[in-house]
Amino acid sequence: MSLCRALRMATVGLSAFGKYITNPLPPLPPARAAGIIYRPGLGRVQNGRPREHDLTHAFPPAARVASAACGTSEASTTITIRRAAEATALGRACPTVYGSVQIAPDANEDAVVLDGVETITQDLVLSGCDDGGCPNVTLARITGSSLSRVLGRFDIQGLGTLKEIEFPGLNEVEGSAMVQRLGALDTLDLGGLHTVRNLTVADIPQLYYAELGVSSGATVVVAGNGNLVLRLNAAQAADDGTIQNLDISGIGELRWSNRNQVVVDSFTLRDSRLEVLPLLFNSFGALNIRDNSKLTAVLFPADDPARTTIVSRLKSIAVTGNPQLSLNASSPSRWNDTDMLTWVWPSENMDTVLLDGALHDAFFQPFVDAHGYTSPQTANSTKPRVLQDFEIRSSVPDFHCEPIDEMRRHGVFPGRYSCNGNSVAVPNGGAADRARLRNALVLLLLSVCLVFGTVAGLS
Repeated sequence: MSLCRALRMATVGLSAFGKYITNPLPPLPPARAAGIIYRPGLGRVQNGRPREHDLTHAFPPAARVASAACGTSEASTTITIRRAAEATALGRACPTVYGSVQIAPDANEDAVVLDGVETITQDLVLSGCDDGGCPNVTLARITGSSLSRVLGRFDIQGLGTLKEIEFPGLNEVEGSAMVQRLGALDTLDLGGLHTVRNLTVADIPQLYYAELGVSSGATVVVAGNGNLVLRLNAAQAADDGTIQNLDISGIGELRWSNRNQVVVDSFTLRDSRLEVLPLLFNSFGALNIRDNSKLTAVLFPADDPARTTIVSRLKSIAVTGNPQLSLNASSPSRWNDTDMLTWVWPSENMDTVLLDGALHDAFFQPFVDAHGYTSPQTANSTKPRVLQDFEIRSSVPDFHCEPIDEMRRHGVFPGRYSCNGNSVAVPNGGAADRARLRNALVLLLLSVCLVFGTVAGLS
């Protein structure tokens, strides 16, 4: 090959390469071509209008889909899923979704699977079809095996065809979580969820088993269908979390994991079909047991330190409207191979005790024995007292209020008081009032002496 021919071939090749450089291949189509609706950040402005998919020029091809489909941390983004393929594409492209994921209420798919998505920085939402507005919907299953954090709300409600919700790895929802008004749902797996602002599981008539792993939250409400088997499966949160209000109703059976270490400020059980209520929290501050038609026993741990710890913060007891429950002297019992007691009184002062039903004299004997009610107690007594409200009403024919009334007279119950509808006055205001009066008189006398001493000095 001559030198001139070689030079001519090189010139042709350079010219072709130059055309490729100045006219690159067109960019990939934006993610909405895959069916995912999004609002991406604005790119360059051309003729006064933003070029919506200009971000594709700033990333290599593999990153182009992810950048557009995953949202942006600079702007509010909502990704709406209407087809199963859209959920699959999102999971493949986006470990983190910057924005909200909305599952369209009219999604015409059997399942939406979000495998691959680990974090959603705003909300995960499905709602809006319980009013019959989606007649052709077929969605029966929503799942995401890899999802661990939702930094906004987790809200799935009002879809009559939905049968399964499974997010076994979800452990934190920074906003509120609501799963309710789902008439066909029979499988719910949120057992890994341990931190949530508020959680509501309610109005799910076909759900017969659920696990609750929450150990940190403001208000947790589980309202079952009357036959729900609820398993409390929570270990104490790493930050020593507390559930402020745990309200359980409409359950047929309550199960506990052996590792349960939940601290609850207020625990309520109402309208259940439980016959036996075992209490295996780490501790709780208020106990409310109301309107449980079959309940016959409330059980506390028998072994220390659990027996002491569980009531160490207990300040309020309200046990009312449980017609089969008989409260008598504390006695040993067994529950699931665990040693239990039929009652444990706290050793510190309480604020409120409200009881009605089959109350026996022996149930209050620990109070009577502790105070030796024939001897007056001072306001500085180290024995447990009920400071604000003590009201009891027994249906037992031979129940005696006299020992309880006598403790009232000696300041054990200085606040509001009633035994079987009768109130008892505290003589001279009780020991606490007498102490306050005595101190006030001493201060008055000192003041008088000081005034007279000053006047005498001036004269």
